[in-house]
Amino acid sequence: MPNNRALRPLTQSARFRRGFYRQRRWRALRALKLRSVGYRCEGCGRMGCRLEVHHIVFVGEHSAESELFPDLDGLRCLCYECHRRQHRKPSPVRGRDEWARFLKT
Repeated sequence: MPNNRALRPLTQSARFRRGFYRQRRWRALRALKLRSVGYRCEGCGRMGCRLEVHHIVFVGEHSAESELFPDLDGLRCLCYECHRRQHRKPSPVRGRDEWARFLKT
């Protein structure tokens, strides 16, 4: 029997993410971040590939407005492979200030 994910009902969290990432405000912030890094993956440096914008601080349905729409330093452009790697491993830092210090080292 095939595993058809399309037939499963969406969780509340999935419904939130689907609506959030369709917002005009998020799409504009995403485009601004992509332009600011020259459409290059900040993980491996690749260009010309599918890029995703990653929230450094976890975003959920109960996140504050400032976490949902952070300044550009709170976001990271990653290719598909780097983004998957980022979510598979535990983050070495917690929060944006620690992340900034981590990137400088």
